[in-house]
This record gives sequence, structure tokens and C-alpha cells, in this order.
Amino acid sequence: MAFRVQFESNDEVGVFAKLTNSYCLVAIGGSQNFYSIFEAELSDSIPVIHASIGGCRIVGRLTVGNRHGLLVPNTTTDQELQHLRNSLPDSVKIERVEERLSALGNVIACNDYVALVHPDLDKDTQEILIDTLNVEVFKQTIADQVLVGSYCALSNQGGLVHPKANIEHMNELSTLLQLPLVAGTVNRGSDVIGGGMVVNDWSAFCGFDTTATELSLIENIFKLNESAGPSVIQQNWMYHFGFNWMLSIMAFRVQFESNDEVGVFAKLTNSYCLVAIGGSQNFYSIFEAELSDSIPVIHASIGGCRIVGRLTVGNRHGLLVPNTTTDQELQHLRNSLPDSVKIERVEERLSALGNVIACNDYVALVHPDLDKDTQEILIDTLNVEVFKQTIADQVLVGSYCALSNQGGLVHPKANIEHMNELSTLLQLPLVAGTVNRGSDVIGGGMVVNDWSAFCGFDTTATELSLIENIFKLNESAGPSVIQQNMRQTLIEKLA
Repeated sequence: MAFRVQFESNDEVGVFAKLTNSYCLVAIGGSQNFYSIFEAELSDSIPVIHASIGGCRIVGRLTVGNRHGLLVPNTTTDQELQHLRNSLPDSVKIERVEERLSALGNVIACNDYVALVHPDLDKDTQEILIDTLNVEVFKQTIADQVLVGSYCALSNQGGLVHPKANIEHMNELSTLLQLPLVAGTVNRGSDVIGGGMVVNDWSAFCGFDTTATELSLIENIFKLNESAGPSVIQQNWMYHFGFNWMLSIMAFRVQFESNDEVGVFAKLTNSYCLVAIGGSQNFYSIFEAELSDSIPVIHASIGGCRIVGRLTVGNRHGLLVPNTTTDQELQHLRNSLPDSVKIERVEERLSALGNVIACNDYVALVHPDLDKDTQEILIDTLNVEVFKQTIADQVLVGSYCALSNQGGLVHPKANIEHMNELSTLLQLPLVAGTVNRGSDVIGGGMVVNDWSAFCGFDTTATELSLIENIFKLNESAGPSVIQQNMRQTLIEKLA
């Protein structure tokens, strides 16, 4: 689990705490609320130790450690050192080091197996690091930043790094560390990852300013929802699953005439993709490069309008268009769609069908006031089960969520109880998040199918990574019956 917490109204949790799989250091002089959050989650498994280093409370920046050991700078007093020796588990070694770069937490990032270090870290310190923490050491930078401990956070499950880290360097680091990595932020856009959070193999603590999107990304990359507590399962994970997670990116940034609302001007399914007429060649080329080998990319308009994503709703079985669609447009669509795809023009007062309906190949969420006849056509044409719902008290369900057969992204203010209810109803994993740098209009800001997603240029690295995670885009190699069969198998098991 990931938790929000503050130290004396300060969101830089990683400055005032150090968390490992064997112990947790927290700065002295904090509020009882700060300590109680750590102790409630950790004290049954590991000791939560109140400490200072050289009379300073920035224990997270001055120390570096893992389950094997702890290194402290030479400013640590004898009394502080003795207090730590008395409080740490017997299996944990502690060493005081003479190092010019004395803020060890800023210049070293590690888990229980590997450590990234500042290129200028002293050789003697490196040897002590290897002996005490039992790690393999790599001199590296992250996004050209030498303070590797400040700009990333590592556990045995994964790593979160500076949002400007490029994909080539992340692939190199991922291979080096044998860990899945993702670029992101904490505390509402802060790139100082190590200063903004602490993490071990079953818990993370971030500042109060951390957004729902950032929190969800943290829980995904560190696999916190899969962890039930300290376990050797987490230690063995890298050897069982390898490190191919980072090898492909399947979510793309694109704009339609300088507009980031991709879901307004496109409709993407597993059988076809509609794109609005009159866009730039660059807009079309991005879709066609990714999709044209698998599904047709159809240039279209609806009722003379280019907002095809908001006026239509469809899946691999069919397509519904509003009654404003002209005969010529309808015929063009019939000629362009695969033969297996049914198309129907519907008489519906709520004519922006893409705003009032969200669906995948099996289920559909619809506006509570959608006409009964439209619902019946929806069931017959798209071959879906229909549920009247709201999302975060919003009736425009198509605007505030995006669904594929793999997962769903919903309005950031959707509460956990309602998300659990929807997840059970849809038989899909759901996460709350945003697109286009904080926009809650998910359906208008992106399109997705079972192997690709397209978002606006403003979509942040954190948002993009969350999209790739929840829709399992890195696990998909293209259109496949595997996804269809997974769902069918699940239904048969539940029947």
C-alpha cells in the first residue's frame, strides 16, 4: 500500500525518513500523527526507530541502507551511533563512513541487491557499501543528474526515476539493475523522487501533495497491491520474471490541429479506428504507423462534424452513430469497416453517444437517462452487457472513463468504494487518474484498445506510465484472441 503523510507540514517524506525491509528510521521531533502512520503500517514487521544524524533531522538524506546494513556519515555522534546499534535488528550491520559527499541518501540509491552511486563517490566508500549492504555497485547518472539518490527510488520490486529520463537510458538501467523502471513524479509533479517518498517491498509513504495518478503509478511499479508484507517472494521476483517490462512503449502522444483532446477526434477499437477528416498528416501517420497492419484507420465525419470520438460509440463487434449522420457518411463507414462489424444509426436525444456510453468488447456503462430503445440497439449491435452508472457522480460516463478488455481509467475523484463496485461489475481492474497534465476528462483526452493508446501531447510521463500499466499495454504484442479468451474463461469460471 502507498500512504500520504507529512513531517511538520513538509511533503518531503524521503528527507525525514529512511525505509528498508529490516527497519525504518524517522526523524525526531515530528508530530505524533507522522509517527503513528508509519508505526500502524510497519511496527508489526520491522522496528520504527526515532533518530537524528549529527544533530540533524534529515535522516533520509544523510543515510543509506537496506535490509543488510546502514551507512551513516562521519558527522554522526557516538551517542547517535550507539542508539542506532541498540535499536536495529542484530542482523543489520552499521558503519560510519568518511565521505566528502556526506549526504549519503542523495548520492546513493539502493535496494537489497544493487546500488546506483554518484560518479565521484570515494572508492573506500564504495568498498564499505559493498561489504556492509551486500550490493553490486554501479556508477551512474539519472536524466544527467549525478544525485542518483535524490532522483530515484528503488525497491526489490521496481524503480521510479526522474521524469526526464529518456527511454534508452531507462532500458540500460533496467537491464543493469534487473528491475522494471518507470519515469514519474511525486508530490504533484516534483522530480525529486528520493526526497519525496520512501518505499520498501510492501509499503510506500509519500507527501500529502502526491496526486491520485502519482499514487497509483507508485503502487503499480512497486507492486504494492500484490504484497502482503515482508516476504522472500519479493526478493525472488526479479529472477522469476526478468526485466522485459521496459522494452516497449505502446502509449503514444499526439495532437489534432494543436488540440490535445485525442478522444474527441478519434474512436479506437480492436477492429477499426475512426479519425476525423481535415487533420494534419502527422496526426494520421502516428495512428497508421501503429495500427494499419492490424486494423483499418478510417477518415470520417459525423453529420459534417469532426468530433467523431464524441458522437460515436463502438467496439470490435459494431459501431453506433447518431441520427445526424448523413446517408453518404453512413455508406462510407459501411464500405470501410470490416465485414464482421455491424453499424447502426440511432435516434437518441443524448446524441453525443461517446459522452454518454463507455464500453469495451463485453460490457458498457451508460448514462442513467439513456433511452431504452438505444440500450437494446447497443446490446444487439455491440454484443455487450449494459449497466446504468455514474462515475464520481458524473452522468457523462463516456467522458470520464476509458475502458479496454484489459482495464479501465476513471475520473480521479472516484472514491474507492465505487471503484470496487464498478470493478466487480465490469470484471476489470480500474484505477483513478488523469490525462493531459491533470485533465479529468479521460474519454475526451485519450483512446485505447487492447494493444495501443493515444493521448494528448500534454500527457505527463507519470500519466503515460499509469495508462500503460492499467491497460497492460507493455504485455500486449498486438491484436490477439488471448485477451478475448481470458475474459471468456473468467465468465465461464464465474458461471
